[in-house]
Amino acid sequence: MKIDNIAVYELVRKILNGGIFTRSIGVELAAKKSETVLDIGCGTGVYSKIVPGTYIGLDINRRLISYAQQKYSSNQRSFYNQSLEEFILKKTSHPIDKCLIINVLHHLSDKEVNSLLKLVNHIVKEKIIIVDTDKGGANIFQRFLYLFDDGHFIRTRDELRHLITKHFRIKRDFIFCTPTRSILLCLFNCIPLRST
Repeated sequence: MKIDNIAVYELVRKILNGGIFTRSIGVELAAKKSETVLDIGCGTGVYSKIVPGTYIGLDINRRLISYAQQKYSSNQRSFYNQSLEEFILKKTSHPIDKCLIINVLHHLSDKEVNSLLKLVNHIVKEKIIIVDTDKGGANIFQRFLYLFDDGHFIRTRDELRHLITKHFRIKRDFIFCTPTRSILLCLFNCIPLRST
């Protein structure tokens, strides 16, 4: 989504989804206090609230990271203006137990998605939660919102599944929507292929 005013963006997101996305993602992630969670494309850092242990947020948008640092930084929450590749090169000793990739894939080409998921498969030990929009199930309002999104690779649920299964085993996936039924998203609960 093109974000000129981050506070307005956060308010609109809160009105549209009423917190249901955050709660649903939190249940699927099931993060423990002893775990480290990596959030790739963390945006404003809102999902750091569902992580009781160590949280590391990455985003290449400097303004979003600055907002996240001001609003959510703590001893357990860190935010970096880096790509995953840069993070891996500078990686600390923290093993990554779980990973969030929320509304990122529709910003990446198939080739970029495969590169990202290949890296994630190598560094995440236990679980990956991927959430993205479903082009096939989008209603008129959601298709209207796509006009304001700077992601140019919006895919159907099956197209997402095809990309994901090259790198992970999908334990379960489902569609969920806002209480107003204005936005529909796919959630994939995955484990790295190397751990099966």
